[in-house]
Amino acid sequence: MTPLDLDAVEQRLKAATPGPWAVVRVPEVIEITSHKRTHIARRFTGNFGDPQALPDTEFIAHAPEDVAALVAALRETRAALYDLAHAHEEWQQGMGPCVCASHKHAAAVLSGVTDSTEGPNG
Repeated sequence: MTPLDLDAVEQRLKAATPGPWAVVRVPEVIEITSHKRTHIARRFTGNFGDPQALPDTEFIAHAPEDVAALVAALRETRAALYDLAHAHEEWQQGMGPCVCASHKHAAAVLSGVTDSTEGPNG
């Protein structure tokens, strides 16, 4: 799995039409608009209605705020894991190799999550 480039995700988010976005229902169409009524997307529901149209447009309309919250949470988690990995390294330098199974598992997980040269947001 390729690491997620949070800076690139944030750049795409900032380049998109500013939110909040809203779902507007009109006959046979569900639209997503910005707070300034800028048209973002349109989903045609047809004469009989598409039961998936509303959930799809609700998902898209909430994407900017959801993505921003997820990026912030992931940055916070990466920072915590980065700090934990360095604390574990310091402990090993002072106490010797860790033999605890949970520490071995944590070290293995952390080695795949962060690179000690990149920092928590890399």
